[in-house]
Amino acid sequence: ENQIPATQPEPGAAAGEFAVAAFEDNTVVTITPTVLTLNGIAGGVPEIFTLQRGQCVQVQADTLGRHNANAYLDLTGSTVTSTHPVAVYGGHVQTEIPDFWVRPKDQYVTRDMLLEAMPPTSAWGNSFVLAPVVLDSTGATNPAGDLMRVLALKDSTVVFVNGQPWVTLKHNQFSDSLIISPTLVTSSKPLMVAEYAHSSYTYYGPGDPFLAIVPPMEQTYNTYTF
Repeated sequence: ENQIPATQPEPGAAAGEFAVAAFEDNTVVTITPTVLTLNGIAGGVPEIFTLQRGQCVQVQADTLGRHNANAYLDLTGSTVTSTHPVAVYGGHVQTEIPDFWVRPKDQYVTRDMLLEAMPPTSAWGNSFVLAPVVLDSTGATNPAGDLMRVLALKDSTVVFVNGQPWVTLKHNQFSDSLIISPTLVTSSKPLMVAEYAHSSYTYYGPGDPFLAIVPPMEQTYNTYTF
């Protein structure tokens, strides 16, 4: 009774989505979604597009097809390959984080668009440091935690959280967890890791959710010059 009723939105109104943009003419892009898309492409079925310089193609999940009453179709783990370099942007039209989370009854909940540039698989890594989102000048964080998502590139990827085994993932499989303190994520094979700020449930709360891709420690340096 503490959850929003499971209503059916208009197509594309609240969908997971991504877009692929080309830099060169005659760029052949192959997109394999994980779930049914708004234009009727089934999960696991590749679709091929030929893009010219400056063109892009947008993919959205089918918002009318749902796994169950409390879960939208999720495009995480979809693959994009191309004959020339492309940019890929992933996210969501509008969502709360976590989806359908239990909150005080009859309370407002913040939602927002999610958007990030997706790094190529060659830039994925094995070590990541995350921290809960600081909400104000006192250093307060959301007591419910912020969402962490890890996505595996290869089968039999063992993921550790703060040195303890957490989950073993298959190729293109992901897992979520809420974090409330600084967190070290390591893995036996390459990962992509994202952090999502938790939704607020009052008009005067800390703000809307957002998505941030976390760069691996392998891409950081110990010294910087400004």
